[in-house]
Order: sequence, then structure tokens, then C-alpha cells
Amino acid sequence: MIYASIFNFEGQAATFFSQEGPCYRCLYPEPPQNHIPNCAENGVLGPLVGILGNIQALECIKFLLAQKDHSKNHFNVKELISKLFIINGKTMSTSKRKISKNYNCKVCSQPSSKIKLSNDNRNIYSPNSVSAKELALSISDFHIFDVREQEELKAGTIPNAIHLPLSIILNNEGDFSEILKYKSSYKKICIYCQHGFRGIQAITKLSTFGVENLHNLTGGYLSWCSTLLNK
Repeated sequence: MIYASIFNFEGQAATFFSQEGPCYRCLYPEPPQNHIPNCAENGVLGPLVGILGNIQALECIKFLLAQKDHSKNHFNVKELISKLFIINGKTMSTSKRKISKNYNCKVCSQPSSKIKLSNDNRNIYSPNSVSAKELALSISDFHIFDVREQEELKAGTIPNAIHLPLSIILNNEGDFSEILKYKSSYKKICIYCQHGFRGIQAITKLSTFGVENLHNLTGGYLSWCSTLLNK
């Protein structure tokens, strides 16, 4: 696995090949417990995406060359196996961090046939869904909540939607009275984000507050816009 990740002005990359070094799980043994800000919340620099993408492409070529010519090593390539490459976009400084193999790793410490991983999705389930067309035809039957972040609202919203950012929901911050007062309503509740994935996260969390009759807008706000354009 040729990995890259970007956060604000920092990027990192590595090649994970368990036959010769640690795996991704050795570096990150457990999924994060807290809310991870998305691109809309924290921002990502386009040029940095390009830099890390090119590094991934280079690592792919190096890996293929090394595997093809492993015994002779004519190319003398040094892959990012057992190393985490880090670049700071503000200063353009780079560094490498050694990644050690974790001999208690749940993945690469045992044969693949014996690997049993816990459910990292933490009981995220597939909620009831509603298409943009169905919502448009029966919009009066729904209370609508927009779980995107403030910056994303500039692109537009669904009429009469109430703003309740996902970051607020997941961190148990803010006032949930707006949605809690509808928990026993005869109307259905529609949750939407930009593409539909964060809506599922929001519904999973809101269900723990006892809110029922929750529906996720399939395809999110982009699907809604597309439906309006095709009318």
C-alpha cells in the first residue's frame, strides 16, 4: 500500500509492504476516537496534494523496479518501506521518521488466514435513505437538517434546512434542542451533507440521543442540485 495523507500545510507518505517491513496498522494501531476534521473544515492546499500524489507515483515505480530486480539491485532504489516521509508546506522542509514493526500488531504478526479485526466502524449502520427526487416531491413531510460546516453553506442550502454541523454533533457540543424537539414528531427527519457520507455519521450519533425516523439524503446536497437542474 502506497500511502499519502495531507492536513493543512503538512503531508506524509509511506510504502507499506509487510513482507519487508511494518504495515499500516503498525503505524496506527487503532482508529482515532475523536472527530477528524474534513477538508472543508480545515482546508487542504491543492499544490500539496499534487506533491504527495507525485511522491506516491514515484514510490510505485521504485517498488516495481525493486521487485523486478530484487537480487541484482541495478537501480539501487530506496523505497519508503519502514519510513514515514513528512513534508512541511510552509517551510518546504522534509524529514523521515522510522516506522518499527509492531510484533503485537493485529495484522502482520500472524498469517492472513488468522487475522480477525474488530469492527472499526463502531456500529455505524446504514440508515433509511431518501433520494433527492423523493425529498423534492414530499419535502413538506420532512424536517431537514444540514450537517455541513459553515464554510460549505456558501454553495447553497435546501430550503428551510436547519444548520447543525457534524463537528458539533460528534463532539457533543452546542444546543441540540432544535432536533431533539422533533424526536417524537410525526414528520420524518432528513439529514444531509455534501455527498451523503457524513450524513450517515450524523444519523448514527443522533440515534444515540433517542432521535428516530432519521433519513439520509442519498448523494447529499450535490444530488439535490443535480435533481433541480434536471427538472
